Amino acid sequence: QPSGGFDKDVDLSVSSFGGVPEASAKFSKDKLESEDYASGSKLRLQVKNNTPEGAYQITVKGKGGPVTTTVSFWLIIKYAPVESG
Repeated sequence: QPSGGFDKDVDLSVSSFGGVPEASAKFSKDKLESEDYASGSKLRLQVKNNTPEGAYQITVKGKGGPVTTTVSFWLIIKYAPVESG
């Protein structure tokens, strides 16, 4: 069943980490077959513990056959204050 204009297997990748230094990404499924369209894939982002606070725009790309599409979202990094004893 076509979804989002796709009718082929869709390869997923992060095309932009929005300036997050040394970030990495892992998808639960980096290739979606048509039967996976409804369940999708989970994305896990990993950043260093000294990444500066801020808002970073992350862009995910899906490519299947001649169709390529992107979706972006904001990753907000904010550290909680450390309580001293």
